[in-house]
Amino acid sequence: RHATLFSEVEVTPAARGLSVTLALWRGENEVASQTLPLGSAPIDERGNYPERVTLSLDVDNPLLWSAEAPHLYRAVVTLLDADGMPLVSEAHDVGFRRVEINNGLLTLNGQPLLIRGVNRHEHHPEKGQAMDEAAMVQDILLMKQNNFNAVRCSHYPNQPRWYELCSRYGLYVVD
Repeated sequence: RHATLFSEVEVTPAARGLSVTLALWRGENEVASQTLPLGSAPIDERGNYPERVTLSLDVDNPLLWSAEAPHLYRAVVTLLDADGMPLVSEAHDVGFRRVEINNGLLTLNGQPLLIRGVNRHEHHPEKGQAMDEAAMVQDILLMKQNNFNAVRCSHYPNQPRWYELCSRYGLYVVD
């Protein structure tokens, strides 16, 4: 098995002469990284610097994400100064999975997938739409305890933290 992680980074004129690194971590272990210099895009007549850099990491035998085994990696994008010192970083959890239709069956990572889902409104009985993380986790744990593996976010986008928690705990999301 093999997977590739792509990350597109858009930079401003202030980043000219710097470099950007994409690193993938599994726990405390760095799985792969790539560093690219910035500054190859021309500045246009308005002074804009529309440079986009695409970084890619090849991962051999990645742990695959599913509702039953929600394996996540940490992807970290770092802007480095001319001496290679970090200026700013942004990190996100990512999972590797393959979704396909094979012979009319929905499959995940080569295995038939049975969706057992519920609808969810982002609403707390006492706080209304002001859901805190503890209430979101409580919703997820209730779904998992009742053998649901999917959730449909009803009518509107939920807080970004909801989607991160679904990835961490292993819920397929229909948004």
